[in-house]
Amino acid sequence: MPAGAFPYDLAEPLGRGASAAVYRARDLRTGARVALKVGHDARVRQLLADEAELLVFADSPGVARLVGAGLIPDSAGHAEGPAPGLPYLALEWVDGVALDPRHATTGDRAQMALAVARDAGDALASLHAMGVAHGDVKPSNVLLVNGSRAPRAVLVDLGLGAVVDEAVPRGGTVRYLPPESFDGANGGDARARDLWALGLLLAEIACADVAVATEPLSVLQTTSFSPELDAIVRPLLAAVPAARPSAEWAARRAREALGEPESAPERRERRRRAVRRAYFAVRRPEVLRAARGVDVRVGVSGIAGDWLRASTSLLAEIAVLRGAAADDARELGDLDALGRARWLTALVGSPAARWPAPRAE
Repeated sequence: MPAGAFPYDLAEPLGRGASAAVYRARDLRTGARVALKVGHDARVRQLLADEAELLVFADSPGVARLVGAGLIPDSAGHAEGPAPGLPYLALEWVDGVALDPRHATTGDRAQMALAVARDAGDALASLHAMGVAHGDVKPSNVLLVNGSRAPRAVLVDLGLGAVVDEAVPRGGTVRYLPPESFDGANGGDARARDLWALGLLLAEIACADVAVATEPLSVLQTTSFSPELDAIVRPLLAAVPAARPSAEWAARRAREALGEPESAPERRERRRRAVRRAYFAVRRPEVLRAARGVDVRVGVSGIAGDWLRASTSLLAEIAVLRGAAADDARELGDLDALGRARWLTALVGSPAARWPAPRAE
């Protein structure tokens, strides 16, 4: 492919939202299908760049992966497609349909709710580990994958994503905002808002009466779920934000309830993702600062170097959306002793507090 050529072959439009339209497309470099999210005008460049940065570090089969970003070039050559100069994101293609709890098959409701708890829980766990909240967990942002032998879900659209400690929601669907968002004092923790929304979503999937109710919390008071599902839904809907369990906990409980023993390859892959999440939990702010508008050189070997090169390559494309220009070169080197200790602490958790502090080098 010639340098600078548009790497995507546009097909038909799939939908149109408030800030962007989505097209089916094919990546000419790999042959893979992608979903191309194209902003309506130049004013949404920063919004799409924000969304893309939130996706760069996510690592979960429950999140649609970011493939590329940039501006539609003059050479795109699609008569009915988007105009040159418009911002776009290219996302991993998910062959599925949006979840609609109102029309779920009665006999499949509990199984589907547990599958969504497993997959959306894993997706949120990955985002939260990176310091990112989804911000708009709701049925239309959950895709049910076509053709899978068992229900499988993917979480999409981080247009309202935010850092996890952002107290005031940027927006969202009122139905899925928790009580603390309306108490007039503090919107709370963005992770806790995601967890509440996940709990209500699971309740809607499991019970048709909750799904169609205008006041779902009132219906929930007299609704019974299976013990396995109730043990996940009720804690997520705790009135006190700090009492809601983590997304990782919800995914693990759902997996246990589904009776899905983890194979050796799956266990290795989960551990690999956990190690990568912990690494970027420590380095994400540094990598973002280095990659915004500058030439970044990665002076790290091994798998960590591969992670950094992949992320900075995408961040260079995102910098184009922001209108940033490379002005100097910066290098991302190996973690120092303190950084390695922070990485291990992020991976292991509180037991690391008993380890001796690293010596300064």
